Amino acid sequence: MAYINVFAGVGWAAVTVILGGKAIAELTQLPFWACGLALTLVELVVSIYGYNMINFLQRVLTYVLTPLFVMITVVALVRGAGTFDADPKAADYVGSTGGWITFGGWFLSFLVAWAPFASDYSRYLPDSPRVVKRTAWYTGLGNFVTICWLGILGVLLGSNATSTDSITALHQLTGPFAIPALIAIGLSALAQNFLNVYGGAISVQTLKVPVTRTQAVTLICALAYVISLWGHSGTEDKFSVFLNLTAYFIAPFATVLLLDYHLGGRSDPGRIAELYDRGRVLSWGFVAWAGGVLASVPFWQSDLYTGAFASAYPHAGDLSMFVAAGASAVLYLLTYRLRPLWTRDTPATAEPQPEKTAAVAGS
Repeated sequence: MAYINVFAGVGWAAVTVILGGKAIAELTQLPFWACGLALTLVELVVSIYGYNMINFLQRVLTYVLTPLFVMITVVALVRGAGTFDADPKAADYVGSTGGWITFGGWFLSFLVAWAPFASDYSRYLPDSPRVVKRTAWYTGLGNFVTICWLGILGVLLGSNATSTDSITALHQLTGPFAIPALIAIGLSALAQNFLNVYGGAISVQTLKVPVTRTQAVTLICALAYVISLWGHSGTEDKFSVFLNLTAYFIAPFATVLLLDYHLGGRSDPGRIAELYDRGRVLSWGFVAWAGGVLASVPFWQSDLYTGAFASAYPHAGDLSMFVAAGASAVLYLLTYRLRPLWTRDTPATAEPQPEKTAAVAGS
């Protein structure tokens, strides 16, 4: 499933370069290609340097970005807060129930897309019950608070915005405070993309592609920048397609991952060595994931493709993510006790030793 992580890493990196590049372009009046390139180069250097540099910068940016986003919240609400009322005349209006289902699915897909990257950082932490519990609580609360805070703020401001471009709308709504607001967006783009690029590079290496982490980071940054040049015009439509695809493919992946951890015995530390068993080629978990994706196709509601059910019942909202998760769960429960579909004989491979956290240079 590292393929999905690479897809998500490149895709989110491109989306974030677009938003950060637009914010810097709005601030400096420089062309987007130059602003996006500057962001990409900073991300490239930091991600090559490695985990410790990312960790340090994220701690610093936490103290910088939190007051900036508090300022954005207060100023924007005072100057132009809207309401939660829906507009039945809007082009994509699907009814209140369908709207909540679709909206909830988008937010959930955003969180689920980030979940696979968590192990790129938690693997450096001590393996003790206290640390595991605290990490789970901090991660969960961090996601819950920020998604609720900025999600609600986005709804309130979006209902009163006069521009469909999110960065232009933010500039208008923050008025004389636009400069710190745009700086916050630019810095937050860096904070997000350090994780996208580094996590995506780790996934490339997981696929046994014969490249170093430095080369993988460079490749992901280059792809993300090229995609950002294509996607910076008409961002909202292209972003919604990417978000939909992310939800459709990652929802069943996360479902299988969680079920395998809790029911398939993957929580047993004694089975960690299986992660390095190159003799396993294809297991039933892949079938459960693929079956979940296929089962969701009739429910797809996207500009890229609209399924038969979605066409017939548009007011039901986008149910694809939930159908994919449910179908993959059923398939997993029916097959997880079966023998792997495809194995091959390979020489025994020793489990790699954990990296020392002091070693941060790219390798």
